[in-house]
Amino acid sequence: DCCPDYTDFCLAPGPQAGGSCDGICGGTPDGACFCDPLCTLYADCCDDYEDICLLGSCEDSCGASPNGICFCDELCTLYIDCCDDYEEECDGVAPRPPPSPFPPPPPFPPPSPPPPPSPPPSPPPPPDVQIYFDDPLPFPSFPGGEFIGGPAWQIRYTADVEWFGFQMDYVGPIPTASSNTGVDGTLGYAVDLGANGILLGYSAINTPMPAGSDLLLVEFYYDDAASVEGQSATISGFLASGFEGTELVGLIVVDTVLFGGPGCPNAGDGDVNLDMETNVLDVVLVVNIIIGVTDVMELEECGFEGGDTNTDDTLNILDVVDIVNIITS
Repeated sequence: DCCPDYTDFCLAPGPQAGGSCDGICGGTPDGACFCDPLCTLYADCCDDYEDICLLGSCEDSCGASPNGICFCDELCTLYIDCCDDYEEECDGVAPRPPPSPFPPPPPFPPPSPPPPPSPPPSPPPPPDVQIYFDDPLPFPSFPGGEFIGGPAWQIRYTADVEWFGFQMDYVGPIPTASSNTGVDGTLGYAVDLGANGILLGYSAINTPMPAGSDLLLVEFYYDDAASVEGQSATISGFLASGFEGTELVGLIVVDTVLFGGPGCPNAGDGDVNLDMETNVLDVVLVVNIIIGVTDVMELEECGFEGGDTNTDDTLNILDVVDIVNIITS
């Protein structure tokens, strides 16, 4: 249903008076041809529209737009519509993508510093009183001569302060009697060993035990060496009292004593485990001590003397061979 002259007037290029778009991009030089984007729709662009307006140059146009299509100002870098020679002609910055609408993520916080090292634990307070078994006495001479020949043991002490009483647990053969030396008697002290194994020392007149080094605390005797030979006594749970019942810091230095009578009866016979026999068990025990499997300090005194067949105060291969010879002879 087109009009007869539709093709001639509507599809044919519009009038072009030969006007130039130079300097008037976006407008018209003479009203006959145009230099704006719509001219391509209406087919009435000036002849040099594409050369002048579509290929706009920033020459003599910095801070403005040569053609209304591309621009030569700082905003063109934001809107990405700079003319091709903007950077060259205007000393500007080449177009770049607009910034992200989202703010950058905050930087990660620096790692927390490690906690300071814990201070070393405070050392325990030094003991006020130290007690220890002395070596057993094989031939004590009990005052009055009543129990001559029996073994005895002593508990001795070293103290930095005066002290007023003691208590400890005792495990071992019950003594026949106690001495009247040391704190027992001369300082008005009573020393009791109860059936429950608690050893108690106190003064009814509150006499202090003096400070000093290697002083006798108490000594006990037995009437028959054979009745305790090979046995041991052990003390533990030491509690020392200061004036008016204040607790002192106490320490047990040597807590076990072995009764061997007048020397160990098994000395040199190879009976290391004190089972009254010399056999392969004693060989194995000495070998384990030599190679470090068993600590020699775990041996009782008479066990060591039984294994030290050559009495050189050490257990070595010489004793192993000697014990084997005892077994096989």
